Amino acid sequence: MVGLERFLGDLPGNSPGGVDLAESGELLQLDQLSRWSNPLDSEGNPASVDWVAVRQMATDSLERSRDLRAAVYLAGALLKTEGIVAFCEAIGLLGALVESHWDEVFPALDGNDATERANALFNLTNFHRIIQPLRYAPLLADPVAGSFSLLDIEITEGKAELPADYPGDPPTKAVLLGAFQAMDRAKLQALDQAVASAVEDLEGIEGCFRERVGVTEAPDLTRVRQPLQQIQVFVSARLRAADDNSGAEQVQSIEAEGGVESSMPSVTTGAFNGAVQSRQDAVRALDAVIRYFRTHEPSSPVPLLLERAKRLVDMDFVAILEDMAPDALNQVRTISGRSGETGDE
Repeated sequence: MVGLERFLGDLPGNSPGGVDLAESGELLQLDQLSRWSNPLDSEGNPASVDWVAVRQMATDSLERSRDLRAAVYLAGALLKTEGIVAFCEAIGLLGALVESHWDEVFPALDGNDATERANALFNLTNFHRIIQPLRYAPLLADPVAGSFSLLDIEITEGKAELPADYPGDPPTKAVLLGAFQAMDRAKLQALDQAVASAVEDLEGIEGCFRERVGVTEAPDLTRVRQPLQQIQVFVSARLRAADDNSGAEQVQSIEAEGGVESSMPSVTTGAFNGAVQSRQDAVRALDAVIRYFRTHEPSSPVPLLLERAKRLVDMDFVAILEDMAPDALNQVRTISGRSGETGDE
């Protein structure tokens, strides 16, 4: 735990959001220090970055300002210096800033225009600063087998090619699963809870934007949410496998001691019982269904379909057609007498 909740407390001065870091020049300094906008050197290789310095500067900035941009820089620095759990905490900070401090966070709204604010959060999808480091970050470090990342999982499952710069030989699936099976359960649970919370926080950020300024203003954070979901599915499966093995060992022990033949707890499933009285309630109901399938049936395609359904909630008929059947759009416009319009108008 890195204690980011302190950045949600009262700030010095009269402004509830603190100082504007864009005016002070600190955001430009953070961008230059992290090479966020220019991640490659003159030869096209990843530029060297002092991430400890970036973390310190972003922390100092957040002591004086509730700024989403500084929090994103901090998230990138924590991913590089502390790992995935700390990165997930930073996602939680961003979620709390958006959902609980909407009126005062920077970037400030331009009337009801949240474009600059959405762009700040869209920086979470930066390939060189977030997405690639997230795939390469160690999920565990075994003193014998070594460290393993999401990239290693993807390679063993045949979902990713071996990169040219991959160090040594990739692990076999047996080695990978064995290392996770031997991992301290408390650490595995902490990782599982962290990524699950981060996924919910990202969904909450998107939902908050949709509710306050409309679906077209909401940042699409799929690129950063997806690898976290992959990690969650894998880690949750490892925890379930460990529970199954533990349960089997207990049954064998009872039978060996002449105890009961079988003692399996009954499983009950709860339905969604909340009344749907608004569009927001409907979206929350969809979120509940999505969480169920991701937790209990991680291989199911239902969450992907429902995520798309959520995107359609605030669209009109033409926008839905444009999203789902763009080839039919011109026919509809011809029939309705709007054949001269374009999708950009």
